[in-house]
Amino acid sequence: MDFKGYFATGDGKRCDPFTITDAHSRYLIRCQIVSHIDLSQVRAICESAMRKYGVPARIRTDNGAPFAGTGPHEGLNNQVPASAYIPSSVRMPRKVPEFTYPKGFFLRRVNNSGDIGWHKARIFISEVFRFEGLGVELISPEFY
Repeated sequence: MDFKGYFATGDGKRCDPFTITDAHSRYLIRCQIVSHIDLSQVRAICESAMRKYGVPARIRTDNGAPFAGTGPHEGLNNQVPASAYIPSSVRMPRKVPEFTYPKGFFLRRVNNSGDIGWHKARIFISEVFRFEGLGVELISPEFY
């Protein structure tokens, strides 16, 4: 997933394209213009893509250079991406069930700013997890 960077259209309006590409085949799943770069629009695009193509095993958002220096078809033995793309067999549920953390996890709710309270301090997690429950596990003394 990536925002490709904005550009001005012929009439001078700002255009912000958001893309979803399969990392293995480089098949372009979505390329959609968004009116605002925000979670609600990105989430709607992602959910729509997952309902159509299934839920991927991994989601990569590395902001790296496209194709990492390899031509788009070279890594596919010069096949086109559509010939190598395989949709996921995992279907997107209408409602995602609430996750239950195992016993022994410390539970915190991520606030609107994307952080949690921890040992009398605020720790930024990510705005992506706003209002979600988060489990923290003690791995060793002073290491969670």
